[in-house]
Amino acid sequence: MYNRELKSPRYHHLELDEDGLRTFAETSVRQAYAGGFVRVVYAGKPCAALDAARGMGDTGEFRSFQLVIRRVERSTARAEMHAGMPMGEILRNYVAARPPANLDPARTLEALMRLVAEP
Repeated sequence: MYNRELKSPRYHHLELDEDGLRTFAETSVRQAYAGGFVRVVYAGKPCAALDAARGMGDTGEFRSFQLVIRRVERSTARAEMHAGMPMGEILRNYVAARPPANLDPARTLEALMRLVAEP
């Protein structure tokens, strides 16, 4: 009778931001997780490392690879609104709390006011 050492696969759960994902995408770092079950939860903006991570499941270096992308909220500002408030005031508060990206807030508010005013 003899003893044989068996190696079972490891389970790795990694929660990474943009810098962490960039580091994980490097081959030397990834080798520590080779042959195991890897689950990466990413919370950050789209980047080149994210594109590279999407293809890691097809490389065959992991027994299983799962990439979960968490949506990052852009703004937590709240607009004050309540029942009975005039629509113009609601729109002004909303645009002030969450200014539109790549658009002039004043022109956006003006367009919204025209939409509300039309029958």
